[in-house]
Amino acid sequence: MTIAQQLIEKGRLQGIEKATRQVLLRQLQQRFSAEVDLHVEQKIAAASREQLEVWVMRVLSASDLTDVFAA
Repeated sequence: MTIAQQLIEKGRLQGIEKATRQVLLRQLQQRFSAEVDLHVEQKIAAASREQLEVWVMRVLSASDLTDVFAA
């Protein structure tokens, strides 16, 4: 893989990660609007891609916000 291809792939992955953060935040706002605050937004911003994927799936079955972020 060339350097240019590596840079393109890195940018693609960063774009996917950014979109995942945005979707997760929108989902949380839709389901738990009053509970989504700056702390939640910061938690999402600092999370790894793997953690984001776990949280995105948990939104579907969570009864409250703490269920989404449970360890």
